[in-house]
Amino acid sequence: MVLLRWNKVTRFPDTRTSQILFVAVIACYLFSIATWSIRIATLGWTLLAGAWLATYLGSNDSNRWKLFSHWPALCILLQLPEFVETKLVLAYRQLLFMIAATCFDALRIPFRSDNLTFEFAKTVLSMDEVLVNSPSIAWMLFVSCLIVAWLRRPIVLLPAYLSVALFWTLGTHLVQLTVLGIASQWYQLDFSTGWLSLLLTLATLVMAAVSLFSSDRFLQMLFMPFPLDDSSRGPLNPINRAWNWLLLPLAVDRSART
Repeated sequence: MVLLRWNKVTRFPDTRTSQILFVAVIACYLFSIATWSIRIATLGWTLLAGAWLATYLGSNDSNRWKLFSHWPALCILLQLPEFVETKLVLAYRQLLFMIAATCFDALRIPFRSDNLTFEFAKTVLSMDEVLVNSPSIAWMLFVSCLIVAWLRRPIVLLPAYLSVALFWTLGTHLVQLTVLGIASQWYQLDFSTGWLSLLLTLATLVMAAVSLFSSDRFLQMLFMPFPLDDSSRGPLNPINRAWNWLLLPLAVDRSART
């Protein structure tokens, strides 16, 4: 995607962001050589990609940040330190477990819980089994970054897209847990193994993808200004003008600012 959008013009790092990233790349390489750390070397390669993207322009863009918006998708692939990842995963599992228990109580589904495990009449569900067979947090964040890059959304909206991805990750995991509990308790079906598990996994993947793309439309409606050249709408009223004054800095085409 980056190679197709690059204007094929060689440039030197001439922005503060690209220069800072290049200095960080050199520091990472020197540190990785001194400590023989593959993780630091991987971080250096990721920073190098960011410096390259911050330097060059797209083929149809006057704003280089549109090409730089591809970089967050690479950053998502970096592995966090083990102790940080362990704490985050445990906190997420506890949150999901608490919300799922509340849903089961609201649906009057009897269960016993112990050590992040739900025990129903005929089925035992653990958080590990559910999270393995459903969209991961990293996958959802990666897809949201791809949406920002592919659809050329303003990079300043990336935190909103990542927040929406986290929300839908929690939602899809909660739906999967609820379906497993309802199927086991009400219909005596085991969706945790066999082809039923595969069907549920595919359904949650489709649900996650559709949710992310529909949220993109919602965020566009929420953060994008009214078009200035839409003659069918007539003249902009004061509320439209105030909205545009607030949101034009976030617009995809900054050249439209007057």
